[in-house]
Amino acid sequence: MRAKQCVLVFMVTVMMCLLLGMSALSLQSFSRQITFDSGLRVFLEEEASAQFVVQELNVLDGVMATNYMDKEQALADFQATLGYAWDGVNPLPDMVEVIVHPSNASRVYAQIQEIKGIEYTSYPTDAFEKIAWFTTFSETISRVLLVLTTAIGGFGMLWVIRKAKGGGNPCAS
Repeated sequence: MRAKQCVLVFMVTVMMCLLLGMSALSLQSFSRQITFDSGLRVFLEEEASAQFVVQELNVLDGVMATNYMDKEQALADFQATLGYAWDGVNPLPDMVEVIVHPSNASRVYAQIQEIKGIEYTSYPTDAFEKIAWFTTFSETISRVLLVLTTAIGGFGMLWVIRKAKGGGNPCAS
């Protein structure tokens, strides 16, 4: 009977560790996905050198990645979103999507304004503030879950080991 108790404690400990660990990893993955879906859109002036602007953006502190899109690609994406073809002259400029951690967005936005060749930068302040709060919150919760996983696993294993080594232990019978 006592051996069953030790096996039960061990199994519950393992299950809790797996559940908490997987929850933490899922939360981290979700947070990373939100971060990479959060981007500033930088629209270039007609005569701007796209290569120069992309180089300048890539060296800014806080920029995780950039994705250049010429006006034809931008039109194709726009048409795919609309669901029908755009008639007439393409009104869209070349653009660069700048991926930043949401908590760095306002600082990167300010730095972008200093770069020559940029006509406009799309920066939805409210959305980025909410995303920044959520990613910070989820990263914190993920760390707490990982600490809990380690603590529960450690205490569970210590309990089983202590019971297995001790005289008159419940796990030895």
